[in-house]
Amino acid sequence: MNIQDERKETAKILGGKCYVCHKRWGKGFTFHHLFYRKRDRKYSDFPNSEAYNEYVLNVVRTEPDRFAILCIKHHRLVEILKSMKDEKLENLINVVLDSRGGMV
Repeated sequence: MNIQDERKETAKILGGKCYVCHKRWGKGFTFHHLFYRKRDRKYSDFPNSEAYNEYVLNVVRTEPDRFAILCIKHHRLVEILKSMKDEKLENLINVVLDSRGGMV
């Protein structure tokens, strides 16, 4: 089985869909860490994506509660929002919610 097939099979453990939009597993999807452990290795610790995938797929299989599947669009958005300070993130969320009222 090639690495893409292994990724797809592993994604089934987490429901096989983006946590945010429920799009089915496809190109550009990622296993997003909800939290890291001190012993965890990061993508930059590996020489290439295949080596990282072999590592992370084993972690996903043994501890699926630590991951969410995200499509590329929502993974980028999560990473941007994670970089914001709490107060700014809260302000952003509030302005988005307030802006959904439509026309008056």
